Parts: sequence; C-alpha cells; structure tokens
Amino acid sequence: MVPGIGFFYSGMSKRKNALSLLWLSLMTVAVVSFEWFFWGYSLSFSKTGSKFIGNLDNFALMGVLNGPCVGSGKVPDIVFMIFQCMFACTSPCIAIGAVCGRGRMWPALIFMFVWSTLVYNPVAYWIWSQNGWASVLGVYDFAGGIPVHTISGTAALVYSFFLGPRNAINSNHKSDNIAHIVLGTTLSWFGWFGFNGGSTLSANARAGMACTVTNLAASVAGVTWCMLDYYLLNKNERKFTTFGFCMGSMAGLVVITPASGFVGAPASILIGSLAAVCVYFGRKMKTLLKIDDPFDIFAQHAIGGLMGTLLTGIFAQKSIAALDGTSVINGGWLDRNWLQLAYQFAFCVSGFGWSLVITFLILFVMNKIFVLRVDEQIEYVGIDVEEFGEFTNDYVEFERDLSLRHTSSPPQFIQQHPPPVVNNDYSINNCSTMSEYCNNCYCCGYYCVPRYKRLVNNVFPQNPQAGLDKNNLERLRFYAVVKPEKLDKSFRYMAEKVARYLRHNNRQYVILGVKAMNDTMKSCYQQLNSFVDHYLDALRLVLEEKNDLELTEHAVLSFESFCEIREEAPNYQRNYEFFVDRFTELCHNNDEQNKTKFRCLGLRGHHALIRKTANDELQNDVWRHMDKIVPSIIYNMNVKNSRPQDDLSQSVTPDQVELVEKNDPSILAENVLRDLFCRAHLNNITACVQPILTV
Repeated sequence: MVPGIGFFYSGMSKRKNALSLLWLSLMTVAVVSFEWFFWGYSLSFSKTGSKFIGNLDNFALMGVLNGPCVGSGKVPDIVFMIFQCMFACTSPCIAIGAVCGRGRMWPALIFMFVWSTLVYNPVAYWIWSQNGWASVLGVYDFAGGIPVHTISGTAALVYSFFLGPRNAINSNHKSDNIAHIVLGTTLSWFGWFGFNGGSTLSANARAGMACTVTNLAASVAGVTWCMLDYYLLNKNERKFTTFGFCMGSMAGLVVITPASGFVGAPASILIGSLAAVCVYFGRKMKTLLKIDDPFDIFAQHAIGGLMGTLLTGIFAQKSIAALDGTSVINGGWLDRNWLQLAYQFAFCVSGFGWSLVITFLILFVMNKIFVLRVDEQIEYVGIDVEEFGEFTNDYVEFERDLSLRHTSSPPQFIQQHPPPVVNNDYSINNCSTMSEYCNNCYCCGYYCVPRYKRLVNNVFPQNPQAGLDKNNLERLRFYAVVKPEKLDKSFRYMAEKVARYLRHNNRQYVILGVKAMNDTMKSCYQQLNSFVDHYLDALRLVLEEKNDLELTEHAVLSFESFCEIREEAPNYQRNYEFFVDRFTELCHNNDEQNKTKFRCLGLRGHHALIRKTANDELQNDVWRHMDKIVPSIIYNMNVKNSRPQDDLSQSVTPDQVELVEKNDPSILAENVLRDLFCRAHLNNITACVQPILTV
C-alpha cells in the first residue's frame, strides 16, 4: 500500500515534484520501521500498560518472538509485529503528501518519526490493544479508520496550514501523470485486501467477507464518483474521468476500512455510495478553511475515516463478526444496539482531536527549529531538481510515437483534429501549410515537433499586443534550467524565429523574440557559453535594422543585460567588432527626429561593452577598438543642445537626474569616458589617450 500511495500522489503532482513524493513514501517505510522496532510496537501493543498508552516492556522488540500476539493466540508475536508495522508505515505516508512541491525533505523525515511516536502509537493502542480505553469500551474499528486514516488526514491538514499555500503556478494544476494515479490506485486496491482481510489474523470466512465488502465498496464508490463528475464537473461537455474513478475508489476503500470485518455485502454497497458523495463534496472544506490541501487528503482520509467509523456503528452485525468462529459483539443499529453509535462518535472525536492538537504542537516546535518550507526558487524549479537531481520521467523530445514519421499519409486523427497553428509560423522546414508533409513524414505536424520548439512556439501569443505568454515563458525557463543540454537548440530556434519575423517585417514579434531570449538568458546564465553565439547573432540581425528606433532600443537593452553577466569562464575568442561598429554608427546618427535617442543608445551600447570586456578581462578585444569608441564618446561630449530646446527650458528635479543622464548624450558621454579610464589598466592608458590627442 505504501508504494501505491506514493504513486497516487506522484501522479497528482507536477512532474518536477513527482520523484520527491515517491522517495518520501519509501522513506516512510524506512523511518517508521526503525521507530516501530525501537519503541513503537511496545507503545502500541505491549501486553501491560495503562488505558492510554503502552509501556516499554517490548523495547527494541525484547520478548517479541514466538509467543502469542495481542490479537490472536494462533499468530506468533513477531508475525503480528511486522504486519502491524505496515499499518504504522501507511499512516504517516498518507499525511506526508502535504509537503507536495513546497516542503523540505529533512524536516519531513523528522516529522515522520516524532508523529508516529506521539500520535499514531497512542491512538493505535486505544483501539487495538486489549487494555486501550476504546477497546474496553467496545468501539468497532476493524482495520484503522481512525488510527490510519483520520489522524493522518488531520495531520496533512495541519501540515498544509504550516507550509502555507503553494504558488499560483503549482496550485492551479491538473494531474501530470494519470498512469501513475491508476498504478497507485491498483496497488492500493490490491494492498487493501491484505489490509482489511488480513486483520482477521486467520484465513476464514470473515476474512473472505472483509475482502468482498472492500472490493464492493471501492467499485461502487468509483462508479458513483464518475457519475458525479459526469453530471457536475462540466455540464456543457459531459465526460467520464479516469482520475474521478481512482479518487472515488480510494474514498470507498478508506470508508470501508473500519467496517470491513463487521458489515455484510448489501451494507458495503450503500457505504461505497455514501463514501463517494461525502468525500466528493467534502473537498470544499479546504476552501472554507482557506488551507491549501494539495491532494484533498483531509477530505479523503480524515472525513472518510470519520464517516466509515460512524457508519460501522450503524451497519455492524453480530453474524458477520461471528464468521471467524470466535468473535462475539453486540452489533450496531441493525442489531438494535443503539448505544454503539455514541461509542463510535466518542472515538472519532478523540482521535481527530488528539491528532489535530498534537500535530499542531509538533509542527509549531519544528517550525521554530527548522525551516519547513523550501524557498521560492526551489519551489519554482522543482524539488526533484534541487534535492535529487533526478526525475520520474525525464524530459523527452517527442510526445508521439516517432513511427508516425515513416507512414505515407497523415493519420486519420490528425486529419480530423489538425494541430494548432502558432502565429502562422511553422516549426520545421518553413512549410507553407500545416497539412504539407515533407518526405512522407510528419515533420511539420504538431505531434512530432520537438519539445523545445513547442515550448518556444507557445511563448508567442496569437496577438502580439498581448505580450509574451507568462505561463509558457516560465515553462520554457524551467525547461532551460533542468535541460541545459538543450539550450543550444532552444536559442538557435529562437534566433531563427527572430530572423524569420524580420524577413516578414513582423516587428512586434521580433520585439517579443528579443524579450523571450533575454528572460531565458537570465534564468540560465551559468550555461551562457552554450547558447551565447545564437543570442548575439539574433541581436546582430535586429541591430542591422538601422532606421528602426524601437527595435534598436530593445536590442541595446538586451545587450546591456547580457553585459551585466559576469562569466566564470569567459570566451576570449568571442568577437564584438560588429557591436563596436554599430554602436559607433549610432553615436554619429543624424536623423532629424530621433538622433538624440539613437546617440544615447549608441553610448549605452559602448558603455555596456566596456563593462563587459573589462569585467571579463578581454583587454585585447576592447582596447584595439579605442580608435572607434573614444572618438564617438568625445563627439557626443562636444555636441551642444543635443536635447530639444523645450526640454532644456524645463527645470530638472533631483528625481529626474537619472532620467536626464540617460537621455542627454553629452552627460552620458562624460560618464562613459570616466568609467573607461577607471577600468583601464596602466598599460592601456595609451590606447585611450591617443585617440583624444588625435581628435
């Protein structure tokens, strides 16, 4: 069951956090197994103890071997111990799903150990030990409605409260891997037969009935949830959902857990139906409480466990319990034992309240000692990358079977449902129409376009006035961070798109392309050398549009951002001669309307280049161009009234100083020349002074 829960959570999470949930489910077994060996089993099932908690008579499994266990004289104590150990592992595994995408791993491991000791062990003792107060009272909980599900669901709610809500990108998310959800449901469903049927501690008719009602409840709950989704989820487009069936089945399994050894098949059908309905609508509790419970753990396990325990008090039957040949109970309401529901309710309140209070205290103390939540950058990139450096499913280049490339005609599905066209720009081979297929393969089809190209295409909106698609831009940046080996291809493709837009005179898309490259570069500057050539090629193409002020401005601003990056291993072979020549031309621009702006852009470009080459110690590259850079600077220092007269007539406030410096060529030129001499080494002063003397 533990790996089943892990896969279930993994499928519901974003792919960048899926592995962490699988890892935590496995670590639950490791941590809790040690706790169970150390003192957990003794605290939960020692043969002597108070009505509240066991003692340490069986500390480190002392005296646990071949003697009879607590539940049956026919089962060795050591066998019963390992069977119950799996129950103890399952409960914190359910709760730990709350850390999804936002919780740190080390505090989660510590929480498992402490929570198992202070919450699970006492509650398990209450109901399953012969001395526990709930057991003495006569409460029915066959396989752990309260000890396994309710207390873990409550703990997940409290953990989510302390971690706080996920960021908007993570919280507004649909399941990334339905196959993992189906696999997790299947494993859990199969494990539940051992969970419920095995709780009879014998192969008898009661065990068979427990498995039967478990299967029936899960089946009915799954179908009921599907019906609710079909009629309520989207009334305009009614569809069945695989995810809905899995959620419903898990809800049915949870609710039938405390009742499985006490109810018959007809009752299990009603219990399964009620389970789906109550949990389905119980998910709204997190909205009312304003707590981000990522997998609806509270609704499914806490509410489900409470509901199952209460329904056991109604549908429990003497005849079902007697199927093992030894058990004698008073039954529930069906046997006219009206007081039983009150006992069940008392146990529900006690288990829920104990878990709520103790979990809150545990996390309150831990939050003072540790930092429970990861920082924003790790949450954005993903815990799998930062904590493990591994993935559940590595990022593949193609989503569809590559065998599609070798058939002679388009598949019927693609003919009936043509892939989307992105900005009338086609990904491969510049085909004129999406229906045109090259060399009998679907290289132009959306379904076979490499992932990095689809990510780049999706960044550009159909309406350029809307700006870059922020969600898709973040996906592209995330892909660039986790797949640095694809940066060369990604930037080459973005440069190709910029060139294509320039040829088609799509100025707005050119600007968006420059912005996309600039934002992506800032996210993965550590791998700058792998893509910088394509980035600079794109800027060269944009700067060649000499009479376009807007394009030039965006190119210079992007170049300034590039120059601010301090490279750990600068490329000494990189050539900036084109940029020197182009910025020099801008410094001498004589356009009647925009010469001031063009000259300022040229000076800013020179200034950025000086900072870049001086910081990276590319002295030969910058100093050999002083015969172009210095005269351009001095030319603008000597220009008088470079701003329009109406601007000069206005008084400049202190708040406008920075703006004036950026828009006045003479002031900007002075700052550039001053910075140039500050950065010049003693051996290079001559290269700076000689052009001044010549001028």
